Amino acid sequence: MNAELAGYWMFVYGAGASLAVEVAEIVLAYDKNQPLPEKYTKFLYWTARIALAILAGGLVLAYEIKSPGSAIHIGASAPLILRALSQMRPERLQHIPETTSEESAAIGRIISPDPSGPDPRN
Repeated sequence: MNAELAGYWMFVYGAGASLAVEVAEIVLAYDKNQPLPEKYTKFLYWTARIALAILAGGLVLAYEIKSPGSAIHIGASAPLILRALSQMRPERLQHIPETTSEESAAIGRIISPDPSGPDPRN
């Protein structure tokens, strides 16, 4: 499969997994014999939700994901991560501890490994 076609499918897997989160919530409501939440009847909600799915597919492309499983994982995780971040209170952000110089150096080695060594992504 050529690279463009593979990228297309990775995008589809990511965006589809993002929308699958909503499908799962709808099925859960039906399984509990609950009425369909009102948000699912709103055009603006679905417009925003589809935009979020497109962003999730874009994340898959940005991370250059090559496996369908990873694309699905990132696509499904994207809306959940963004939802959690949007609900975080600003005062909680002020209490994030600073890293020490040793921790920063360790993080730097993880992010930018020694170019002469093996590639950790393989």
